[in-house]
Amino acid sequence: MLVSQSNSSGDDGDRNVESAPTSAARSGGDEGQGGGETQSSAPPAAAETWEKVYGPVKLEVEKTDISGTKIDLDTPKQPLANAGDGADFSFGAEFLDPSLSVPDDAKYLAPWPDPGTAPTPEGCMDSVDTNGSYSATVKRGEQYCLLTGEGRIAHIKVRTAPDSGGGILDVTVWESPDA
Repeated sequence: MLVSQSNSSGDDGDRNVESAPTSAARSGGDEGQGGGETQSSAPPAAAETWEKVYGPVKLEVEKTDISGTKIDLDTPKQPLANAGDGADFSFGAEFLDPSLSVPDDAKYLAPWPDPGTAPTPEGCMDSVDTNGSYSATVKRGEQYCLLTGEGRIAHIKVRTAPDSGGGILDVTVWESPDA
């Protein structure tokens, strides 16, 4: 199996993505109008910030077999193919249907419902929480969200997925604000 990776966007991966402020942060309170009530000295809750680890990165798998190519996304710069036991998912043509699958039947893979938009990290987490599965038969243009073994969230876009041979994925990975 041969896998090549190249940055398909020219993005250097240093961009931060911010979530919408929480309701506590949006409310802001009425400082100075306590009417005798004690005001909290704690600062308002800050919006969570997801840090992009890398992506989108073009992951080109030149040959897959029935068990698929094992890919690790918990890496510092780009996905690692032929990852062995540390893999987060496999990509391959299983029984002539190209598929993504997660080890140990963990429900960490979910389809992204809107093919016209790229998900936010928060949207991906929600998708995995509500629609998680351990495998999916994939087609060109479909998008998926994946929770990695180390708690990162990933966006996977299927660029090509032939019935045999190789395939191409675009992969973006974000680090959790709780990491």
